[in-house]
Amino acid sequence: MAIGQFAIGVVAVAQVAFGLLLGVGRMATGVVAVGQGAIGVLFGLGRWTTGFVAIGQTAHGWFALGQEGHGKYVSDMRGAAPEADAFFPSVLP
Repeated sequence: MAIGQFAIGVVAVAQVAFGLLLGVGRMATGVVAVGQGAIGVLFGLGRWTTGFVAIGQTAHGWFALGQEGHGKYVSDMRGAAPEADAFFPSVLP
């Protein structure tokens, strides 16, 4: 686990966080990433985010939920794909 302003580790929490599994920070990367800029592989949550499942203001992913979404199955201000409507209630409480 790495914590600081700039952190690299399996789990990283920092302003700039490069995590192998989890990254949390202003700019974060990892399999799961949470941050203002979140580059995730499986899941991304943040303002600008990527991942297989991406939830954010601007979301880029296979399943994308956000104000502006880009991907295969998108739910955003322009509308929602039926697949996204079926998927996101199972992910979100």
